[in-house]
Amino acid sequence: MADLGNPTDKTIRILVAEWAKDRVAPQQCEELIALLINLARGARVITSSGRLHSGYARSENLIEELVNHLRPHRRQGEILGTGWRLERYLGRGSYGEVWLGLNEDFPAPRAFKFFTTPCKQSLTSIRREKANLANVLQRLGRHPNIVEFIDVANDDHGAFAVLEYVGGGSLEDWIREEPSKREVLEKDEVIRGIIAGLARAHSQGIYHCDLKPANVLLTDGPWPQPKIADFGLATVASPITPAPPPLSSGGPVGTAMYLPPEADDGLHPRNPAQDDVFAVGVIWYQLVVERIERPPYNFAERLETHQLDPHRIGLIARCLAEPNRRFRNAQELEEMLQGVEALECESPSGCFNVHPLLREYLARVEG
Repeated sequence: MADLGNPTDKTIRILVAEWAKDRVAPQQCEELIALLINLARGARVITSSGRLHSGYARSENLIEELVNHLRPHRRQGEILGTGWRLERYLGRGSYGEVWLGLNEDFPAPRAFKFFTTPCKQSLTSIRREKANLANVLQRLGRHPNIVEFIDVANDDHGAFAVLEYVGGGSLEDWIREEPSKREVLEKDEVIRGIIAGLARAHSQGIYHCDLKPANVLLTDGPWPQPKIADFGLATVASPITPAPPPLSSGGPVGTAMYLPPEADDGLHPRNPAQDDVFAVGVIWYQLVVERIERPPYNFAERLETHQLDPHRIGLIARCLAEPNRRFRNAQELEEMLQGVEALECESPSGCFNVHPLLREYLARVEG
């Protein structure tokens, strides 16, 4: 199952396109690509939500759900009532599937997320996601590190969201890709962008609750920039009450690998802002070591072998710390990160560079 989830969307698309050349029609080729992308992504969800040797991963219901979600509901070439043509399947999100759409009257493509999950248990979650998208659109507006939500609409088949299209794939795809095939990525810029986008969301009372590399999209072209996507499981605070609402103790929401240890404790409500901060710590670690894995006990030593300075290691440690030591929200984390960057100016020629020593000293003091 772990091996099944390894191929990236880009790799699947290239392999199928090469195999299908002169064998099948373009639409059949696209349908096969969609099936294999869903299969790979489903395997990733399973392996990041439970150990492969656990009963969770061997659950017949789970495997059946994976198989049932292989075939997309929409089809390539389908024309929406607004004149947009579905061109390419992009994958599944929470309670729906995402397509690339083109329109001759608009120069830029858009992404369309369709709420397709039919089971009755999902109706409440679908309504919640639609409300979340509307809140994100209203409160956040445009931010360079958040996927822009353009509209929430309906057609004869049901509800769908219209979003900005981000063409560089996900951060998870980048991490899983063979190093020789990756685009050049400035890791500091990426993590800075993720934190900036999350800080903006937190400042408006919106807490993602399912932050992970698969939900961080990269712009295409040289030096990709990150954009946070998929606020479908978000928790939204009341405009009257700016404090983060406590998460229900009725079971963890999100992906297990990116949830803090207290998510397994059903006795105490959790803080969604601190859940997001913990997820940032996991993503930061994964980006540095270039592996999708849970940070081990000795993660600080692992990060040192990747030439990460002590101050940044200290920030990651505080993201992953117990709640009373963890950053309270992304704004606090962003302020501390800006403090690190202020120490990175170049020393005058001929002078000893004291910045590494200063960063190490500050890391010890803050730790």
